[in-house]
Amino acid sequence: MDSFVKRTKEITSKVGVILPSEAKFKLMLKEQLGNNYKMIKSRWVYSPVDFLIFNKDNLKCIYIEQKRRNEKHNNKYKSIIVNHSKIVNCKRNYPNTLFVFEYDDVYKYIKYSDKIFDKFDGGTVLKQDVVFIPNDKITSGSIEDLSKFIKKIID
Repeated sequence: MDSFVKRTKEITSKVGVILPSEAKFKLMLKEQLGNNYKMIKSRWVYSPVDFLIFNKDNLKCIYIEQKRRNEKHNNKYKSIIVNHSKIVNCKRNYPNTLFVFEYDDVYKYIKYSDKIFDKFDGGTVLKQDVVFIPNDKITSGSIEDLSKFIKKIID
């Protein structure tokens, strides 16, 4: 069995609730971050964030809300949709959150900020309140770029 697949299955079996895409994301990002950073997956199914990453030296941390998106939608729309409840939870409890949208090998990410997110339009899609994050406000790059961005925040 491929070692990557084997490690993904090991992570999936050890953590309460983790999707295969989350396990893969965790492995890839942890590999880029290195040993000075600890990455913890939430065990609560309804957690507003998926991961906590902290720097072992200074204990600075960031929350990650990771969403896997279909590659065929990459750059198809002018914005990325996020459920409004995620934004409300960030505002109340998780202000240091990084939203990460994964499209195969491309990662789009934006750090939560009241100042920035309060300017985004909201609406209703499929009877759900949502927020539209414009693509031009989102950084796009590789897993290495994402790792560097996270390190800048918590180093």
